Amino acid sequence: MFEGMFNKKKYRIELSQVQNIRPDKVRNAADLVNFIIGENQELLDHEEQGSLVVSKIESSKKGEQILFAQRLELPMTAKTNFDALLEPFYTRKPLEFDESILEIQDEKRNSLENVEEKINQAKNDIFQREENDEGYAPAPQLDLSDDKEEDESDSGSDKQVINDDPSEPSNDTGRTEINVPASTLLTEAAIKEIVAKEMKDKDEEIERLKQSLRSQEKEEMAKVENPPVKDDHVSEAILANPLVSSDLSEDVNVLDVIKMVKYDANKRLEDFIAQETAKINAEIEALDTRDKIEPTLSKLFGDEKELEIKELNRKVDSEKTEAISTENARHEAALKSIESESEANRVSQKAKLTEEFSAKLSSAIKEEYERQTEQLNLILQGKTEELQLRQKAVNEGMKNTVSEVLEGFNTNHGEVIQTVERRKNSSSLISLHQRVG
Repeated sequence: MFEGMFNKKKYRIELSQVQNIRPDKVRNAADLVNFIIGENQELLDHEEQGSLVVSKIESSKKGEQILFAQRLELPMTAKTNFDALLEPFYTRKPLEFDESILEIQDEKRNSLENVEEKINQAKNDIFQREENDEGYAPAPQLDLSDDKEEDESDSGSDKQVINDDPSEPSNDTGRTEINVPASTLLTEAAIKEIVAKEMKDKDEEIERLKQSLRSQEKEEMAKVENPPVKDDHVSEAILANPLVSSDLSEDVNVLDVIKMVKYDANKRLEDFIAQETAKINAEIEALDTRDKIEPTLSKLFGDEKELEIKELNRKVDSEKTEAISTENARHEAALKSIESESEANRVSQKAKLTEEFSAKLSSAIKEEYERQTEQLNLILQGKTEELQLRQKAVNEGMKNTVSEVLEGFNTNHGEVIQTVERRKNSSSLISLHQRVG
């Protein structure tokens, strides 16, 4: 039922070769973008420099694979598009990248692998020593009686289970894989310290068991030298019959020793089996986390779902913002184009109207000028004719007046002439002034 779930691939973002950058937990590409933007701004504010290598890693049962890696030299300009720069880290397929940037990281990983190999070798040595030192526990192979063969076979089966490597449980009991995040990996020094402590504890446990074994052997030797009487009937028979031969006494003592050893061996086997059974049950109970599978996986997939939804919302919002920005830019460009075309059209039509009205004005001025000129000509013609008429009238009037004046003058002048003529013929001269007066 859960096989498909455990086979699911997992992805993580890993930061390495970090210099002058505050390391932080980065769960996905969106967190990476926010983290890099924040660190870039902080380095810009402090006028400092930093660098790191970012890797996108795929984890599965087959192992781990680096899908993409990139070295980032910070800070970058504030106008840098980090979404586009870090877009490859959204991938779930291998992409091409410069593998030389991972050389230092590979050296560290090889070192960790060597440490893990040494740890596994040390564990195997410890388990081997435990098997060699604790081999007494299943009890000596005593062929005491036929009725214990079944118990010994059961013990053997128990020993078979006990001596199995606990790190490799059988497929019948199920197997639970625990994926340890990279962020929880111990350093090489910490691993060595843990291994050293574990080996020391194992050595102390082995030494304690050896001492316990020596004490038990001493107690057994003491019991063999001074065996307790287990069978009251046998003891009474021996005491009641003092004539029993020494061979019979020796046989009775041997039987008591055998019974004692058999009882002690069975007791030790039962105690050992009970202890190991309790230990195995406790280990199995501790390892059996099937009741936690559903809540754990529900939380895991729930968190992953929330991350996917959050990433989807971020992507949709980003696309929406980009579309709105593009549409606004297009709309603004269209408005500018319309405004430019309208202004050009307005200027063109204004120039055309100006030209038309200029032509109309010139034509109207010309027509009005010609009209008024014609009117003035007519007026002048009338005035000329009027003046001519007046001149004629004046001339005729003047002619008549002059004629009358001349006529009067001539008349008066004739009379004067006559008077003069008469005076000339007269003996006394009369004053002209008096005469005329």
